[in-house]
Amino acid sequence: MASAIQLTDAVVRFPVENAIVARLRGRSPLSVTALDGVSLSVEKGSSLGIVGESGCGKSTLARALVGLVPLTSGRLEIEGQAVGVSRDPSLRRRVQMVFQDPSSSLNPSRSVGHILAELLRVHRLVPADAITTRCEELLDLVQLPHSVLGMKPRHLSGGQRQRVGIARALALEAEILIADEAVAALDVSVQALILNLLADLREQLGLTLIFISHDLSVVRYISHTLAVMYLGRIVEEGSAEAIFEECHHPYTRALMAAAPELYRLKEPGASALKGEPPSPINLPAGCRFAPRCPLRQQRCQEQDPQLTGDQADHRAACFYQDLVTADGGVHHNISVPGPSLASTAAASQHETAEDRSR
Repeated sequence: MASAIQLTDAVVRFPVENAIVARLRGRSPLSVTALDGVSLSVEKGSSLGIVGESGCGKSTLARALVGLVPLTSGRLEIEGQAVGVSRDPSLRRRVQMVFQDPSSSLNPSRSVGHILAELLRVHRLVPADAITTRCEELLDLVQLPHSVLGMKPRHLSGGQRQRVGIARALALEAEILIADEAVAALDVSVQALILNLLADLREQLGLTLIFISHDLSVVRYISHTLAVMYLGRIVEEGSAEAIFEECHHPYTRALMAAAPELYRLKEPGASALKGEPPSPINLPAGCRFAPRCPLRQQRCQEQDPQLTGDQADHRAACFYQDLVTADGGVHHNISVPGPSLASTAAASQHETAEDRSR
């Protein structure tokens, strides 16, 4: 299947001091390395989940893909078309983002109808006399009543605001949707509704979905493939089920161990990683995870592991993958927010009751 996104050796650095001052001091300017040699391929119509702890580069990767952050180096192709620093409007429309907090990403002084109509008008996607009809169609896609067009974001519930954010992305006829922690700020019951909505839209419209989250159960439910990031790099990638069944990197194993599980009590702090991640300003030699890794050897501190694996759909950047799987790398019990009719109906009733109270 053709790739919707092909990213090769992407690097993003943010300067933290003035270049002139650094040169006067006789050294190179200091910079934070947010992405360091990230490569990934996302098949058209599939869904990719990206997980990792705060500061690993997930959001920077999302912003680089959508064009909000320029690449320091590397190559990005969207459906075979190379993307430069500036993008033409048609290419910008094809990749859209759903942000974590709809309250801050939607203009609080404008009605939902005005927010959606402005996009259609500026990009000339429909005739002027068809704008209202198209806005109503967009609300139908995200399962909102037409009356929402006259409301401002503050009059809506959190779930409704996030649906408006999705509708805004679809208004530009996006083909690739990037959801950055799109359900993190929502109640669990409303999360299920938004997840089901995204899954339905992907099937209905043939969207390619990149879903970023810290919640492993959410990622497992919605993603076909999975990429695990640590300190600006992908340390494990493959099919979601393969990684959840048997992870090959000690960092992935630590994330799995920290996730809550049904029917199993955990000792507080027992699964926590020891130590802090290295500074992205002064990255260590060798494996980035070595300072915190319980399996580290001398080789890990001297050599930089690359993504390798016995299976084509499962690779990890670790010299000792066999030790990871032999030391309890299997995780079956991470709960998944199921799309059962009962849970969906309950969530719908919850959101409807909340909407009526506003």
